[in-house]
Amino acid sequence: MAIPYALLYRVGFTPWTRARPVLADRLAALLRTEELTHPEGSPALDIGCGTGEYVVQLAERGWRACGIDTAAPALRTARQLAETRRVTAEFHRADVTDLRRTLPSAACRDYRLLLDIGCFHGLGARQRWRYGAEITALTKPGATLLLFAFAPGRRGPMPHGASRADLERCLPDWQVGETPTAAPASVPGPHPSGAPPRWYRLTRMP
Repeated sequence: MAIPYALLYRVGFTPWTRARPVLADRLAALLRTEELTHPEGSPALDIGCGTGEYVVQLAERGWRACGIDTAAPALRTARQLAETRRVTAEFHRADVTDLRRTLPSAACRDYRLLLDIGCFHGLGARQRWRYGAEITALTKPGATLLLFAFAPGRRGPMPHGASRADLERCLPDWQVGETPTAAPASVPGPHPSGAPPRWYRLTRMP
């Protein structure tokens, strides 16, 4: 059963937000590397952007930033955050498993950088295959996907996690690499001992 994120935002139950300061610091380091490859002003998409903190971070660093989510309450907060921080960013209500239909036609269709912090690892098997097809259709060879995921494990209604093999299977047009593992103690969340969350760096192949 899909996690009812819109409802959780509405009632204020968003435990994943506790990890954002830690992840934002690590993301900054990863982005410094990407900025050596992709020119300033390159289009970037945050998949499952929630309340927009990472989209704003991208915009402040010079990316042409866009965020998508299915939770309308989160997107309203994201737009307010961008206005408060005085950055230009786009936010759209769209489904990553059906981007070509749900993403507005005026939105960018040639992203150089994709960011996924906690989306893929919460999807079901069929959704993951569609995710792979949709993001591939919106990128060209050389694009980068920075993806953060918990290791696989049973966590009740929470995301069940994803492995490198899951990524390689569902994103066959992407070369999967890893970055240093996030320290278990520094990232709040339901990850079991000995199975810390991990950042992956994927490159769109020709």
